[in-house]
Amino acid sequence: MINNILSSILHSKLRVLLILFLSEITFFLVLLTFTNSLAFNTQIKMVEAMFSSDLTTTYRIDVSYIEDFDNSGVALAELKEFVNQEIGGKCGAYDQSGEYFDELQNNVEYISLNERAYSDTFRSDTPSIAECVFFDTEILPIVSTELSEDDFQLLKKGDETYLPLYVGKDFEHVLAIGDTLTLSRNGAKYIVAGYLDDIQWFDDSDPITLPVISLNHKFFAPFADMDKIDSITQQSTVGKIFIENSDNVQGFSDIVSEKALQLGIKLRITSINDFVEQWTQDNYQILKLNFFLAVIVLICSVISMISTLCVTVLLQKREYGIRIAFGTSKRKIIILLCSEILIINIVAGIIAFLYSYYNYAKSTIDSFQDIYIRTLCSDSLFGLIVIVFVLVGTVLFIPVIILSRYNPAELIKEED
Repeated sequence: MINNILSSILHSKLRVLLILFLSEITFFLVLLTFTNSLAFNTQIKMVEAMFSSDLTTTYRIDVSYIEDFDNSGVALAELKEFVNQEIGGKCGAYDQSGEYFDELQNNVEYISLNERAYSDTFRSDTPSIAECVFFDTEILPIVSTELSEDDFQLLKKGDETYLPLYVGKDFEHVLAIGDTLTLSRNGAKYIVAGYLDDIQWFDDSDPITLPVISLNHKFFAPFADMDKIDSITQQSTVGKIFIENSDNVQGFSDIVSEKALQLGIKLRITSINDFVEQWTQDNYQILKLNFFLAVIVLICSVISMISTLCVTVLLQKREYGIRIAFGTSKRKIIILLCSEILIINIVAGIIAFLYSYYNYAKSTIDSFQDIYIRTLCSDSLFGLIVIVFVLVGTVLFIPVIILSRYNPAELIKEED
């Protein structure tokens, strides 16, 4: 059986190459459409899962202009304090940055660990840098995480007071609980309070920032007082400032916007619900174009393959007649044709899958790779398998009907 299939494939190279080419393009576009659509839905679900609060009363702040840039840190700190203290809301921000700690600059084990983790990233040349997530503790009740404000109370060691710092599980054998660290940039003092083990937010799958380095290899700590009013630090939190209207204050957004204008800040406040809807609409236009292109190519490919197979069946009538006359059943011939087309399409599907995987794997953003490759290897792969069998069944339907109606004697006589 296999020998017959291979012999038929080698005998009809041009037909096989045409079907292989058409199928490969079709499957690649189908995979692209499936993966982009399903991966986007995954990102949306991840955004929704980021927050423990109601998405309609939780807001994202985008700052477009700050009048006094040099004092922007103070202005943003005043705005957060206004929300947290005067109107009964919750407001906080976070930032992800690379930092040096004095105690780690000559730590060989730490640097060696970073060299492996930062390989092929923009951090590869600076293994002594620690990837850190800094945040306002007020943001913790807004987001879905096991950590709370109580986990970040000031800690004492001897006569010194330290800010608590949690480290990713990659550092369990490098840093011990109770170790102290000094931030080289401003001298802020931290103490290792525990280890992070795949918490739900601020991780390598953060759908808003798509960070390069996994949280398993990051430090997680609250802003020091000096960072809360530092202009450069707070400017980098723009787009990562969140507010919750926890007391359901009427005109909450307008009150915050008015206070911001008084502080010389122009901003846009968008509820997470509206943010997700707008993101979905923008992405829908791209997905619609992908879907339209995939459908057009699919229809054209199906028509071309049906035409090619029908012509093949009609041109090989005499051959079929002789084979049937010598004892080969029509059922066996039909199975041989179906198997040949199925194998060609499976090969095309494998090539399309590998090419898609390669394209997504080339991304330098690890979390992008994670979301899209995970989608490609699960839902999209299942969809591809279904499409392969549906396509094979569709293109073989008419040729098989024609072949099943052949009579060996009439075929041989007709060819004579």
